[in-house]
Amino acid sequence: MPDRDLKLSGVIPPMATPLDSAGGLDIDGVERLVAKLIGGGVHGLFVLGTTGEGVSLAYRLRLQLIEQVCELVEGRIPVLVGVTDTSLAESLELAGAAYGAGADAVVLAPPYYLPLDSVQVETHARRFAEASPLPVVLYNIPSCTHNAFDLLTIQRCRELENVIGVKDSSGDMEFFGELLSTFRDEPGFSVMIGPENQIASAVLAGADGGVCGGANLLPHLFVGIYEAAARGDRATAEQLQAVANRLEQAVYRVGPSWPTSIMQGVKAGLETLGIATRHTASPIDPLDDGQVEQIRIALEELAGDAVRQNV
Repeated sequence: MPDRDLKLSGVIPPMATPLDSAGGLDIDGVERLVAKLIGGGVHGLFVLGTTGEGVSLAYRLRLQLIEQVCELVEGRIPVLVGVTDTSLAESLELAGAAYGAGADAVVLAPPYYLPLDSVQVETHARRFAEASPLPVVLYNIPSCTHNAFDLLTIQRCRELENVIGVKDSSGDMEFFGELLSTFRDEPGFSVMIGPENQIASAVLAGADGGVCGGANLLPHLFVGIYEAAARGDRATAEQLQAVANRLEQAVYRVGPSWPTSIMQGVKAGLETLGIATRHTASPIDPLDDGQVEQIRIALEELAGDAVRQNV
């Protein structure tokens, strides 16, 4: 049975989805990546998120990924599944598959494509949460959906027993501060930061953790940031954050177009680490050999700097 009292905290990477040259799931790559992340000390996995190219994958592939990840994790850490879709029925279908595979929670962003007002966003989220077989984390990422969860909508959705947290990727730190202030006295509700360059400051301010794409490549580094911030060690957290922040220019900005270059960079980095190939889901193309080599050199330097920080 799903845990309605599930409390999310720590580093929960939006797991990349290893693909083969034909666009199918790279089974061995998924196994290696899950092992790397759990070995790196992460506190959960988020599959079919933005970094996981969730909305670009065929539904049969999404179902295959959910089943494989849950089987590999074997309940050691929570598995969250992204179920965002323009169709409520499809989101609920994915939630049912996640429940059947043994996932712990689902993650829902507002529907994209059509512009919605706050009432419509709330109505959609409520309908989903009331029917979902798993606890729900709201995902605020207006840069991709062009529809947002505002503070009042999140507060009203929180009234539903099934809504257990929010991941905010708006990049608006004033808004994030309002989330922290609003839910500070609700220990059963998790507030997670999306932008990984803010995880240290967010956790120091009271956030429960971060959903950090860079943890696909350097999980120990991001776990180290979280652990230092959680124990109030500002100096260490900020030193490690400075290393992590260099990922943006060194890995995420190598591709020609932001933010799809994030997915390209993570995939290229995983190839240099021997975890998976650089293959991406259409319409995104993988980086070329020279760009992959550039990322390989950068990751070696970043990993060395992380080691020197005793991570």
